[in-house]
Amino acid sequence: MKHLLTQTISSKFHLFISFFLLLHLSTRAQIIFEEGYIIDNDNKKTTCWIKNNEWNVSPRTITYQLNENSSPIEGDITDIKEFKVSSEKYRRFTVDIDQSETGIQNLSTSPDPEFKEETLFLKLLVEGKATLYVSRQHQKYFYSINNDSATQLIHKEYIAKTTVDTKTHNYNDTKNVIRSNDGYKFQLLKDLKCSDINIQSFNSLEYEKKDLSKLFEQYNKCVGATYTNYEESNNKAPLSLHIKAGAKYSTLKIRNDASYYHNVDFNAHYGLTLACQLEYSLAINKNKWSIFLEPSYQYYDSEDPRDEYSFNYVVDYSSIEIPLGIKYYMFLGEDSKLSLSTSFVVLDAVIDDAVGPHEITGGHNFNFSCGFSYKDKYSMELKYGARRDLLNSYINYNSNYQSLSVVLGYKLFGK
Repeated sequence: MKHLLTQTISSKFHLFISFFLLLHLSTRAQIIFEEGYIIDNDNKKTTCWIKNNEWNVSPRTITYQLNENSSPIEGDITDIKEFKVSSEKYRRFTVDIDQSETGIQNLSTSPDPEFKEETLFLKLLVEGKATLYVSRQHQKYFYSINNDSATQLIHKEYIAKTTVDTKTHNYNDTKNVIRSNDGYKFQLLKDLKCSDINIQSFNSLEYEKKDLSKLFEQYNKCVGATYTNYEESNNKAPLSLHIKAGAKYSTLKIRNDASYYHNVDFNAHYGLTLACQLEYSLAINKNKWSIFLEPSYQYYDSEDPRDEYSFNYVVDYSSIEIPLGIKYYMFLGEDSKLSLSTSFVVLDAVIDDAVGPHEITGGHNFNFSCGFSYKDKYSMELKYGARRDLLNSYINYNSNYQSLSVVLGYKLFGK
């Protein structure tokens, strides 16, 4: 019977992981279409449901439905002038875009851009009187004033030769250096004129999304224009605090290579677990990824009577463990989401440490869990604690402590 109990956790773990992998695959199709709109060549705006592929490159086509139950329609860049899904907005332009090679080995010796005309969906970063765009596959930035045509902001690295005065050998030498054509600074200095923006703002301006977005926000504020920063709503990285409590099922086996007498299969223990979780949502992939630190209190006690020796083998183990982990969310709807996470116990601070005559030194192990959240406030989680060796300081001993928990959580603060 004891052997059967010690096998229970492992079989349950494989069962629930298989179930949630299947659940993830079956629910992806349900959450892939999100409400948005398209504008066609006749400037007709249609509210629809768009397949949100979270594009790493600007798309050429999109898939949409006129309602949640209609058949999917393929929309081409030649037919759609603009579309928006979630907090991402794209607008079609025919632009001259620099095709110069990048990377140290491929840089040319000319500072001049190598333009080629292309029709692209440009992603809007900041929209207002002055609007900032990006071509995601090229990582080139564009801008427009008063919704006019988009113009690329020029930035090109190139190889230049420079003369080095080598005085010790009484001759001049040349070497290749990397320089950059930062024409974007002059473009913006010319077109974003306002009393609150001085020339120093452009001297330190980097060709990066953060710097450029900040400047466009500053300009739109300065001229009193209404504007939207789409990245601001899409890339928040909030900190949140959760409290958790649940029921925990634990088992412990001990093996001794030198003495069969010290081999013990303890009875399963049912107890409580308490935890608080500090979670930091990463500003990637719509905040679906997060890292967390979860200090947890756990307790296990059991005994194994040795009647033939008139001796009870007793274990009394409690500790505060601190796992550090990573979590991935899968959105089911506006109010609900699933999560999968894994963590590693970086510290196991032992409070009570008796295993028969031996002291527990604490240990490290991995945890795996899947959970469900409702209204981003309430949560329920199934958590498996993989093998932890509590007697790792003893040469002839090895132990196997495992656990399975059902945990309820409540978010105290954070978005």
